Amino acid sequence: MNATPPSSPDPRAGHEAERFPLLEYSEAIGPSQELRFVTRASSPELLKTLDRWLLEPKEVEARKHLLRSYAEEIPRPGPLRSLRAKGMRGDSISPYDVHFREHAAVAGWDWQLLAAMAWKETRFDSTVTSSKGAMGIMQFMPQTAARMGLDTTSNMEDHIQAAALPEPPRHHVAARGSREGTTLAFRAGFPNAGPGHIIDAQRLAEQLGLDPKRWDGNVERAVLLLAKPRYFLRPEMKNGYCKGSQVFHYVRGVLTVYQQLKAPEVMAP
Repeated sequence: MNATPPSSPDPRAGHEAERFPLLEYSEAIGPSQELRFVTRASSPELLKTLDRWLLEPKEVEARKHLLRSYAEEIPRPGPLRSLRAKGMRGDSISPYDVHFREHAAVAGWDWQLLAAMAWKETRFDSTVTSSKGAMGIMQFMPQTAARMGLDTTSNMEDHIQAAALPEPPRHHVAARGSREGTTLAFRAGFPNAGPGHIIDAQRLAEQLGLDPKRWDGNVERAVLLLAKPRYFLRPEMKNGYCKGSQVFHYVRGVLTVYQQLKAPEVMAP
């Protein structure tokens, strides 16, 4: 076969490196293998058709976008990714507790949830910048930070205050009487995925016969499906593709940390 697209970093490795940041993934061993198709010797016309298709500008661009949606490069385990949990006991969780308490109270949040989100994002390291440009203790992407009025002059209290602002619309949150974890999950999921994707997941959950006002086993399942074209291309889905597995694991991770922070002995070393 004559037509082969340029090789790219392994998108699966990049995706898994984000899910399991304490594991290190190396580049592929040996020369990169480009995309190839095997055809029968008796099918020369099929081979020519595949060659033309692989070289079509629209298809080349589509493949680039597809790979970029997973990972442009394999994240490296820098200081943040290698950092281990340290013991924290008593009422103090971080140097930013006073800000977590103040701004969570204004927004009607549980301050330990806000702290859990910061722990999950940066381990309370305010100097971290991700490989994708996310910055600050709450790891806002540049576009999100600008929309919230944050810039390079903003301090960590500004970032914490901004993180406490996203509040799920009342009619999208769990109904009265639902267990507390459902509301906590929505609050963690909204700033991570963006309200549009979570609302799409609720619409999809309802279409699939799931409860759009419950996270566990319902909306979280729909979030995962928003990575599949057969679901995110439905006309009712207004916000397109969502890396659902990232949101799924992020919310579960935040709630796990939150439960540990609420326990008498927290984050054992």
